[in-house]
Amino acid sequence: MLKRFVTMLIMFCIQVPAVTSFASSLVLVLSIGGTPPSGTMIGGIDATVNLPAGVSVQADPATGMVTSPVLMPSGQWEVGSIALAEYEPAAGAIPGTVRVGLINAAGFAAGEFARLTCEVVEGSSPNASSFPIGGLVVTDLSGVSMPEITAGVALAGVSPRSLSVTVSGTGGGAVTSVPSAIACPGADCTAAFGPGSTVTLTAFPDTTSTFGTWTGACSGSTTICTMVMDGDKAVAATFNAAPPVMGGEVPYLRLQDAFSLMTGGGTVRALGIEFTENPNLNWNVSFVLRGGYDGGYTTNTGWTMVRGTITIGRGSLTVDKVQIR
Repeated sequence: MLKRFVTMLIMFCIQVPAVTSFASSLVLVLSIGGTPPSGTMIGGIDATVNLPAGVSVQADPATGMVTSPVLMPSGQWEVGSIALAEYEPAAGAIPGTVRVGLINAAGFAAGEFARLTCEVVEGSSPNASSFPIGGLVVTDLSGVSMPEITAGVALAGVSPRSLSVTVSGTGGGAVTSVPSAIACPGADCTAAFGPGSTVTLTAFPDTTSTFGTWTGACSGSTTICTMVMDGDKAVAATFNAAPPVMGGEVPYLRLQDAFSLMTGGGTVRALGIEFTENPNLNWNVSFVLRGGYDGGYTTNTGWTMVRGTITIGRGSLTVDKVQIR
């Protein structure tokens, strides 16, 4: 491996690196872990960092050589190390790579060994797991391979992304998140998440409401929205008040409205709330009054309270889940 590093160093001395500008940058912290055998030190590292789509590295266009300040020895390796890297741009479906090599005659233990600055195109938000390391070869001061040593990548200086949620509408409900951080309304309507992380929001209408729609970074009328935190985001959830009474598929405000307008009779469904009225049935038809429904009128596990008197002048009435007081 030392012979290869010397060859790369000679190539670099012949070529003059080209200078290009960064769109936005991301600094990778490269480190090694594990415990070397007793009495040994790490003398050389050879690792290939795989780059996700939208990420590249500033390098000499003729040789692919990556040098300071794009690649910098760091941690214990900051002093006395020779660091070289070779960039291979992406080609079609084949991702770009950076092959990083360091040698140090004094030797060091495991830990951070280099920092690599990458260019990131607008709209791309990779996280640490987007940079898997392959082809890892770690040797001791005598050039003997150390397979017990592993390597990893972390991101340096990355600001978290903010997610803000608001709840509005004629109805009521709540929005929570996975990972758990958002619980809105309340004190947790804004939270920070890692760049590039995936966040799922779920809307929960209360028992007298239905979910309306998402706006902002989410859209649609399903109660679940999943997004990637590639920037700061704002989401609004709208809840609609459910009609107190449903006669078939027709909404009504009062029980009396349904009994008066459903001249053919039928089933009347009511929310699990309290009604203060004195309904009067005066059609020679049959009604079924089912109470205790949720806002979506899908289940009736609760009870409907009628504070008043139900008068049956003509026809018949069957009740279910209804208390009359």
